Amino acid sequence: MMGESAKKRLRRAGIMALVLASAVVGTHGAAPSLSLAEMVLIPAGGFQMGDSLNEGYFDELPVHSVRVSALAMDAFEVTKGLWDDVAMWAAAHGYDIDPTSAQGKGPTHPAVDVSWYEAVKWANARSEREGLKPCYTVGWRVYR
Repeated sequence: MMGESAKKRLRRAGIMALVLASAVVGTHGAAPSLSLAEMVLIPAGGFQMGDSLNEGYFDELPVHSVRVSALAMDAFEVTKGLWDDVAMWAAAHGYDIDPTSAQGKGPTHPAVDVSWYEAVKWANARSEREGLKPCYTVGWRVYR
């Protein structure tokens, strides 16, 4: 059974997955052909990941170096309208995604209350819909 704080962390992670991975650069480092008005290219780089102050959760240790490849990120939050469009496309193309799995006040407002799992499936579907290689896998298969 998952505790409430773990559920909140997983939900926050889902929102971050939406923001950070809505379209990912291909495995060969080629930049996606997306409008710069819609996306921002985040260059590859490294950082120290983990809790250096020993104040966090057990899974934040040990502090370690992480290298992240370049990716494209939406300039703004994913809207409920875009979520619905991609989710409907995904459901019609073999993804196990519920088009109502995100909440929002309206089509121009941000998509909210999304689980990490749904965000990852949505990000893969969006990448695939836009001609990019999906980046999230489970057992070397695209997570659908």
